[in-house]
Amino acid sequence: MNKRIFGVLVLFLLNIMLAGCLWKEPAQNDASVYASTITVQKQTLNGDSTITGRIEALQTANVVSKVPGKVAEVKVDIGSFVRTGQELVVLDASDLMASVKIAQAAVENAQINYDLSAKSYERARALLTSSALSQADFDNIEGQYLKAQAALNSAQATLEKAQIAYNDTIIKAPFKGYITARNINPGELAGTQTPVVAMANLEQVVVRGTVSETLINSLKINQVVKVKVPALSSSFDGKIINISPAFESQTRAYPVKVLIDNPDHLLKPGMFAEITIPDNGLSGLIIPKETILQENDKKYVFKLEKDIVKKTIIETGPGDDKSVMITAGLDEGDIIVASEVASFQDGQKVKPQNKKLREIKTGEAGK
Repeated sequence: MNKRIFGVLVLFLLNIMLAGCLWKEPAQNDASVYASTITVQKQTLNGDSTITGRIEALQTANVVSKVPGKVAEVKVDIGSFVRTGQELVVLDASDLMASVKIAQAAVENAQINYDLSAKSYERARALLTSSALSQADFDNIEGQYLKAQAALNSAQATLEKAQIAYNDTIIKAPFKGYITARNINPGELAGTQTPVVAMANLEQVVVRGTVSETLINSLKINQVVKVKVPALSSSFDGKIINISPAFESQTRAYPVKVLIDNPDHLLKPGMFAEITIPDNGLSGLIIPKETILQENDKKYVFKLEKDIVKKTIIETGPGDDKSVMITAGLDEGDIIVASEVASFQDGQKVKPQNKKLREIKTGEAGK
């Protein structure tokens, strides 16, 4: 082998060794994954704003018994539709019924005595006028008449009290609506503190939501808004009936309430709803909706801190179809995971996505 060929081989081997020193495969214990990220910045929302909330019945009641007693009959169940005054639960009232009958007999007896006294009193007045009866005898008859009248009034009051106690053993619906809970069965003891049933009137429902300080002053009572209910794939007309002037410390926003007519009872308490409020030019921290996950009515994002993603609870304000304003939980300049958010876990180690590096690795793996 001549010297020239030997020199070329040496240079070739040196290049291979140098490349090996410059390129190192990631350590096997490196658990990092690549993440697409965005930086939280102040932006402007244009067009309609959207706030979210849950549907609630406008009128609800936990119905309790006025008197304690053993349940004789439950006439409704969960889902039953009832009208005002309809019987819901009946208590055993045999003792009270006996009291009513005794009181009725006492009234009848008092009525007879009163009628006789009244006749005697009328005759005595006539005799007194014709001087056929002394004043002393008249006063005695008049006293008997007044006593009979008082006894009748007392007996009638006792009967009324006994009747009220008996009527209280029949628990009736305070308004028209649906039974949402049944808490008692026949044979059990009904108390005066624990509800026997719960009711909700679904003729009208409300959606409670919160708005940011930048939006609160643009709202008006009776303002018409659109309410979208994803579960029904439908939208409904609603109107704002309540705007709180007080700042809610937990959400850092102002509660509002929107009323919706619900004649077909399609809207049920607990359904998620989106309220669309006309608005232009709101500014604040804006992030894409797809960066947000929801869990047990809490919203969160994954914030990047020193190559670690942390599950961060956030509060949201108005938004549009693609973006939403952040009212709490993030600051300008924070970095959050931008895509495939559901695949990440709290505390997971990540690297900002680098397309070029990934392509080189993929190409070398195929060689």
